[in-house]
Amino acid sequence: MGPDAQSRGERFTAVTTGVLVALLPLLAISGDALIDPATGPARAAPELPPDVGTNGRLPVDDRLSPKFLDEVRTEQDLAAHAEPADRVPAGPLGIPAPVLAAYQRAERTLARTDPGCGLHWSVLAGIGRIESNHARSGRLDVNGRTLSPILGPQLAGGPGVAAIRDTDGGRLDGDRAWDRAVGPMQFIPSTWRSHAADGNGDGTRDPHNVFDASLASGQYLCSGGGNLRDRTQLAAAVFRYNHSESYVRSVLSWADAYARGAAAGPASGRFQAASGVPGLRR
Repeated sequence: MGPDAQSRGERFTAVTTGVLVALLPLLAISGDALIDPATGPARAAPELPPDVGTNGRLPVDDRLSPKFLDEVRTEQDLAAHAEPADRVPAGPLGIPAPVLAAYQRAERTLARTDPGCGLHWSVLAGIGRIESNHARSGRLDVNGRTLSPILGPQLAGGPGVAAIRDTDGGRLDGDRAWDRAVGPMQFIPSTWRSHAADGNGDGTRDPHNVFDASLASGQYLCSGGGNLRDRTQLAAAVFRYNHSESYVRSVLSWADAYARGAAAGPASGRFQAASGVPGLRR
């Protein structure tokens, strides 16, 4: 090959590589992403304030109060002493069928992979109820992905939220300036990278998918090494999720109510609860 041909070849390779690099972020945002959202290129994570919640909220409380832990330990009705916003209606509670399936599937998976944790699906239901009202009442596609992104507020340091500049190039939250919590269980991108999960066996870890997000949420709760069959250890795990006693009370109140009686209700999306549905492998 002559010098001119070699030079042209090197220029072509450089241009082609540059085009592909420029396209990768766009491809990663599409539904058929070539990059797993959990493992794709990301910017260096910033120094976060201590005890930032999974959703980017700043801590409200330093610790759970002895009075609250006594309520938990003696299995008192937490909802009886809750603020009005935390109170749970009496009787069986409905959860959209595909979302309930995601919570229960996550429990079964963790029973195999981390049997010492002992997480019950109702705790995930409590978190899902608070964070996104069960993926906006089950607005999901056939694979369990939300029909539109569920995004928390921009984490620009406003009241109660951390200041977290963009760490994912906008791949997960669509924001290239600041991070935002994403998905039905509301993970900030940096927390998602640490706890991402493939909950439906489709080979992709996607925080916008209710099966993936539910399993990741369970893995996060179990990551402290506690036995979550013990009520005080469970309360501590939920407190790590979000440092707020009011939040823990609300989660456990809903979890207790769902454990007493939950019914699978209709979803408002296009999910098909049938064997062999793409993205839900048994």
